[in-house]
Amino acid sequence: MGLATPAHSQTYRDFDINGVNLRVEFWDPTDGAFSWNIYNVTPTHNFEQDQIDAISRGVQYWVDVLGPNNTPGRDMVFRIVRDTSIGPDATQRSIYANLGTLRTFPQYIWADGFTSSGATASDGQSLDTVVVLGNLPWSSAPTGQLYSGGVSLEAVIIHELAHALGLINFRPTWGNSGLLTSYEALLVDQDGNPVVAGASFSATTPIYFTGANAMGVYGDRVLTSMVSVGKKHLALDPLLITLEEFRNYPFLTELELAIMQDLGYDIDRSKFFGRSFYQDGNMGDPVIVNNNGFNSTATYGVGLHVKANQLNILQNVDLISEGAGGAGIRIDGRNNLVTIGQNVNIAANGDFGAGVVVSNGTGNVLVHRGSIEAGSTTTDQEGTGILRDCLQMSFPRARRRDISAIMLI
Repeated sequence: MGLATPAHSQTYRDFDINGVNLRVEFWDPTDGAFSWNIYNVTPTHNFEQDQIDAISRGVQYWVDVLGPNNTPGRDMVFRIVRDTSIGPDATQRSIYANLGTLRTFPQYIWADGFTSSGATASDGQSLDTVVVLGNLPWSSAPTGQLYSGGVSLEAVIIHELAHALGLINFRPTWGNSGLLTSYEALLVDQDGNPVVAGASFSATTPIYFTGANAMGVYGDRVLTSMVSVGKKHLALDPLLITLEEFRNYPFLTELELAIMQDLGYDIDRSKFFGRSFYQDGNMGDPVIVNNNGFNSTATYGVGLHVKANQLNILQNVDLISEGAGGAGIRIDGRNNLVTIGQNVNIAANGDFGAGVVVSNGTGNVLVHRGSIEAGSTTTDQEGTGILRDCLQMSFPRARRRDISAIMLI
């Protein structure tokens, strides 16, 4: 597909994906209103340079996650617009959600380049997806393991592009042609019955995702949102792909990456996570000795992620996270005991890295018998050895959540 000449003084950035070009357009009011299929979009704000940089980091995250094994079928164009008419919200728009032709291809944008769904906007450009950012206190600050203020543009772009890449569900009550998306095809009800196009359910109907990769990581089927009839979000706060008021992940967890694998993407999760725990334990359970090491340069890499309660874990080998926003250990849960063994090195040496993050929950205990370090040398982007504070990074405003933990040397 040839790319149209950029309109007016339009700002855009190109991303090379294994020889295929992804152009991201930042559509300002001077570029004009446009229509695209059923959508009419009127830009109301210009993008400042720091906002362009933040959005670009969110796009680059997906380029890095999908890596060399998910090359698009052709060049692509994403358009980003600020339009306050949608209120305090953000949304991703793709025309396949409205044509009644729900494709069963495992990849939506990246692998086939939207060959079945691209459409030309009124300005003459063929677009693959449009992300509309509403009236929110947007922050373009570089995002570390925990975000502290405003609504992170980087994190919102990561969230919305997850939907564009196939984490979508069209409410079976729409009755679209009897076909299910790859995501919907792996949804079941509480009794294990597959979701059927044309069936009806409410926001509070328990619907579970049952992809093999996701269940392997999570240890069970995964409950989807209980606050929306659109079951394309999870019910696991404070993950990024949720509708929870409190969300303090600016990146996807291993579970969310596993869901993308179940949609057909070839993702190497070991670049981003050493080991993750999601199922709760019980007081008095045997110690879990974690001999999984981690040494990664990936952005937001996490060596040990504890998203569970009442676990007793001995970290027995080094965890080294060298990428931006990385963490050696991240704890989200209650009453966990995590011991760093003798001579074990926990390090986060990228910009805004954190050796150990206690990010959510109460009653956690860290026994430290090794070394913890955060070694970034970038001015004003230094990391921290132990981070034990938390603000939400999304709607509608920043507020603190109680976190308590103790460290024993």
